[in-house]
Amino acid sequence: MSHLPPPQTPPITSPPPPTHYLRPHLTAPHIPPDCPDSPITPVYCGELSGAISGDVYSYGYLTLGNQLVYLNMGGPRMAVEAIRSRLSRGEIIHLTPEDAPAEEFTVTGMGKFEDYTENMSSHHFQNTILIHRNLTPNYNDPDTLTFALILAKSPKQVYSAFHQHLHQLLGVAVFPHWIPTLWATGLSAKFIEKCNGVGAVGYGIYLKATDWESIIALGVSTGALPLSETAESGDTITILDVNKLEASTPLSPSPISPTPDPLSTSLYAPIHAVLSQHLSHKLDADTLWSHARDLYPIITKHITVGWQHSRDRQREMHSGIFGYLYTRTTQHIRYQELLDVVEALRECAKTLDVAPAPFVYPITMDSDGRRALYRVVGENETLVLLLDEDIQRLKKADWRGNVMKERGIREILARHINDESLLNKVFWVVKTQGEY
Repeated sequence: MSHLPPPQTPPITSPPPPTHYLRPHLTAPHIPPDCPDSPITPVYCGELSGAISGDVYSYGYLTLGNQLVYLNMGGPRMAVEAIRSRLSRGEIIHLTPEDAPAEEFTVTGMGKFEDYTENMSSHHFQNTILIHRNLTPNYNDPDTLTFALILAKSPKQVYSAFHQHLHQLLGVAVFPHWIPTLWATGLSAKFIEKCNGVGAVGYGIYLKATDWESIIALGVSTGALPLSETAESGDTITILDVNKLEASTPLSPSPISPTPDPLSTSLYAPIHAVLSQHLSHKLDADTLWSHARDLYPIITKHITVGWQHSRDRQREMHSGIFGYLYTRTTQHIRYQELLDVVEALRECAKTLDVAPAPFVYPITMDSDGRRALYRVVGENETLVLLLDEDIQRLKKADWRGNVMKERGIREILARHINDESLLNKVFWVVKTQGEY
């Protein structure tokens, strides 16, 4: 994949999810990426059709939610071009397998595919592969950052691509030894979703900067994400220290709780109210609360600044809600009822308050480096000013990556910080802030 330079500042997104939601996901079991045992080969999936029918066949496809993100098709040139044209206009096409009901495919927005075409004129056959442009997202345009597509070839390749996406999204260093834990947490919290389809394996990584920043901040503070891969004893804890996580804050409610606790009542009540209004005559109270808890992260991951005015972002939220309810409730409700519930939940999302109180910095914290230090040292303004002055005055040129010069930075920090654990965290902050 191409390597675009990270943006100067992280994309503007909505506030992060609540800590008590993220905390249990840090202890999720690690499930490695599901990758094919051999190179991807075409697999016959069925016939493609739209307003035309021209013997166009699919040899692999992937969908993320209800969005088509990968399509391998072949047939007569004019018929293949007609299918591609319908997709470029956001119109629906159908895939009809030999032994299953037809499926609908569509794409939100125009020009969202890169195409790879080969013509075999002697056989009057054209093979075209369409891959969503978010295989290589444009990190310099925050408005387009909804998700990143990863086509899986091997676990190592998936982790490498995932690492690169996080680095470009956040604009700061993300340690390689964090990646397995971040992958497991993302899957558990539904910030990563496996694509549905055949003929290929893919994952969608939702690019909401505040979500991933919150996971990393919580992971560092609890020790689930060690700052050093080979830390000294006592400096960090093992990646999945469940006891420490549980001791600090109780885990979120179990999947089905007959008596909702105060957390459920305050956090998930608006979603539960919508579900109750539409489905209480078909689903019992416990099931409604379970669905409300599961829908909360699906809805909030699409809540970004200005999402109410973006058709693409509204459709993506609509698809996420629809995909969940379609797989969980279709045995109970009709299709039109399902659409009504989805629309009501999308409107409900506009009323959700997921914003914490804004953090106010002292006037002296006038740079990104000072503000980062201020947060990590416990809002000690005097200590930050002393650290900033000494680092700027005594640091050596090109000190990053030089063992001796990095040791000199640690000696500067040690003049003011006696706690070894705090010193390590401050050193990581200083090393990742460009002004130092």
